[in-house]
Amino acid sequence: MVSPAALRKNPALLTERATRKLPRTILLAMVVAYCAAGLIGRDPWRTDDAVTFGVAWTMAHGNLLDWLMPNVLGDPVAQDGPLTYWLSALSIWLFGGMFGEPLAARIPTGLATGLAVAATWYATYTLARTRQAQPVQFLFGGAPEPRDYGRAIADGAVLTLLATLGLLLRLHEATPEALQFCLLCLAMYGLVVTLERPRAGAVWLGITLGALLLTRGQQAALPLGLVVLALAIFYRPMAPARRYLGLLTLPLALAPTALWLYLLREQGPQAQAYLQAWFKWNLAANSGQSSSVALYFARNLLIFGWPALPFALIAVWRWRQRLSAPHMMLPAAVVLTHLLYIMVISAEGQEALMVSVLPGSFILAAFLLPTLSRSTSNAIDWFALMSLSFGIFLVWLGYLAMQAGWPPTLSRNFTKLAPGWVPSFSVLAFILAVIATLFWAYTVWWRTAKKPIVVWRAMIISGVGVLTGWFLLTTLWMPWINHTRTYRDVALAMKAALPQQHLDECVSTQRLSLPQRAIFGYFAQLRLEPRAVGAPGQTKEDILGDGARNDAFVSPVPVSCQWLLTQDSLRALSESVFLPALPEGPKPGQWTLVWEGRRFSDRDERFRLYRLDARPDNGRTTR
Repeated sequence: MVSPAALRKNPALLTERATRKLPRTILLAMVVAYCAAGLIGRDPWRTDDAVTFGVAWTMAHGNLLDWLMPNVLGDPVAQDGPLTYWLSALSIWLFGGMFGEPLAARIPTGLATGLAVAATWYATYTLARTRQAQPVQFLFGGAPEPRDYGRAIADGAVLTLLATLGLLLRLHEATPEALQFCLLCLAMYGLVVTLERPRAGAVWLGITLGALLLTRGQQAALPLGLVVLALAIFYRPMAPARRYLGLLTLPLALAPTALWLYLLREQGPQAQAYLQAWFKWNLAANSGQSSSVALYFARNLLIFGWPALPFALIAVWRWRQRLSAPHMMLPAAVVLTHLLYIMVISAEGQEALMVSVLPGSFILAAFLLPTLSRSTSNAIDWFALMSLSFGIFLVWLGYLAMQAGWPPTLSRNFTKLAPGWVPSFSVLAFILAVIATLFWAYTVWWRTAKKPIVVWRAMIISGVGVLTGWFLLTTLWMPWINHTRTYRDVALAMKAALPQQHLDECVSTQRLSLPQRAIFGYFAQLRLEPRAVGAPGQTKEDILGDGARNDAFVSPVPVSCQWLLTQDSLRALSESVFLPALPEGPKPGQWTLVWEGRRFSDRDERFRLYRLDARPDNGRTTR
């Protein structure tokens, strides 16, 4: 018997039978599928994914300055840090010839995701074995062993990670945010290690903090550094690690970035201008949040973090009598600090910032599972079963419409959204999709027919269902999705219009965003004109937009090449009373239109290629 007072103090009530672990083969297969799905069989996509590939590709084929100063074919990217690009460039150098350069650039992202899953499992496992995290001990025995309990809770944390909706796209693009997420999970494990091995934990934290600085600057390292400092000062179990945090963590955190900055400063005026822009971006990133952006986070954070973040908040309430215990205090402090940072301190309103709240949320959500009643677990499962089954059915229905043209209305919608797309049937993708669907069906049958009494049963339907839906999308729908997000066709069409004898000549760009510059440079093999730090198109807003800002229409920057590639927004042109002015060329002459085109799936943007004819300019410009 267990008294109500004991349950209020310790809400975890489990028997030894309820702590069976998830079979390791199944768990490993799920993690591998999660890490790989979405990385294979596609081109670099618009926005940040293309920017990372462009910088890494430039590094892999460039010189020392390209490695020290991230740039997209001579266009400096003075945001974030170089570590993500270094890893992708090294992967291109090692595996580009084997897998193709776009896929090789994404290999570090898949490895980072797997490392994040492992760090989450071990951090949860270590915390679950602590004395204060143990479930209620029965008078006549029958309570689980700490090792079994720890493994079961850690399996629940991994299932929660796999079920979290906001991570699906973010962890399957080659971006600094994906690496930041991995490093935060590793830092969470480092915090846990400091409780048992202070010196090892301090070294671990120093390495991860240093890597975070090289990944996204202060924006990534500042909130984690603050929470480590606060815990070291005010949390008694962290007291043995205080001296190591000062002697080991701080030097390890600052040394890599200091070395990079020193080497970059020695590269000349261009690198020094880049450094100024990088420091300016770091200061601006922490200048405070506006009320409208804070409201955006408040509105979308729970949906982005579903189910991890809502479950984490409920877990804090359930364990409120033991908030000072390590399994609550450490992850809750990390989550709270990052919440305050993105709501108050950070000046950016990006969806990617919400990723930083999740590593601690997985651990907290896992400790909610042993406190749930059977009826609550069943309610969670039935909600997940109905919603995810409907989603999986829609994916298959959409695939049928793509391949067979039925239902006709749905088929026409797919064609309308992706003009020029030609359906293709892949036997391998179809077989993998069938296997994933059968695994989902087996999981549903096992959960509903066998009614297992295991602590992670409340998350098995959600984890497997979200993974199955994502896997089907990235196998069955990948050709269609890739067609809507790639610039391959328009870049190759432009390359075909460029005379063969002029392929090695310099090409200037006007109003091209960084993703467009990266993809045109790669697919068309253009030798693009370098640009100075701070030129239009290098801000985060330009990266996420189309690069066709109205101010660039008025004052074009003079160019030094005889070829010019421009991008116009047809919507912006229709709302203005003037056409974009073309820049001055390297010598008097007249721009002659050679080619004009656009992506099939975008009716707004238009690309044009000009040649400068060396003849007197009569004050008119050909468009």
